[in-house]
Amino acid sequence: MKSDQENQLYSLLRKAGMKATPGHLTILSFIQKSKKPISSQDIINGIDRHLDPATVYRCVTKLKENGIIRQIDLRQNNAHYEFFDMAHHHHIICTGCGRIEDIEDCNLETVHQQILGQTKGFTQIKHHSLEFYGLCKKCNSKN
Repeated sequence: MKSDQENQLYSLLRKAGMKATPGHLTILSFIQKSKKPISSQDIINGIDRHLDPATVYRCVTKLKENGIIRQIDLRQNNAHYEFFDMAHHHHIICTGCGRIEDIEDCNLETVHQQILGQTKGFTQIKHHSLEFYGLCKKCNSKN
């Protein structure tokens, strides 16, 4: 018998037109449980059952293409991913230790309107990527 979480992930995959394979379900469950954006290598290292790395990369690409996960650029030489149905947010990343925190309530609707007001050739913003970089309190106190 499937758990509620497994049923939700199964439905999510089917709704996106994807097969709910054991690999897809395992990877998606791992990403959903993560408290921060994770890389494909984090997934390979962290899943309980062994999946071929090529399979992990292929699954992650399909999940991203189907809008189930989103790619985050943390400037760490590889892409990171997080579950897409989370509330809209951005991240602040410590350049000292790599700590990541979510930033919510960014009021970007006003910024979108200002940007569209400044451009001559655009009428709509479909999506954006915005990350902040700085020092956390711990790293700042070391300096």
